[in-house]
Amino acid sequence: MDEGVEQVFRNVERTLKTAGAGWEHVIHVNAYHIGGIPKEVSETMTRLCRRYMLRYAPIWTPNRRRRARIADDAHRDPVTAVIG
Repeated sequence: MDEGVEQVFRNVERTLKTAGAGWEHVIHVNAYHIGGIPKEVSETMTRLCRRYMLRYAPIWTPNRRRRARIADDAHRDPVTAVIG
């Protein structure tokens, strides 16, 4: 599970870079966790937020889901960034 969460952060970083932005532009992370938020996932999210978001901590909203809407929906965490 940690690898999936870490991949989300790498994907977001790549997308931000493509847009000419970085983690310093992120103001909100909305995480969806199926079946609740296990302690190890919370710890991984906290560790990665500290690693990637050095200047300040954006709002992190964890949301609990009963099930995925689609098969590949386990690690889709929308991120809001402001550029300019």
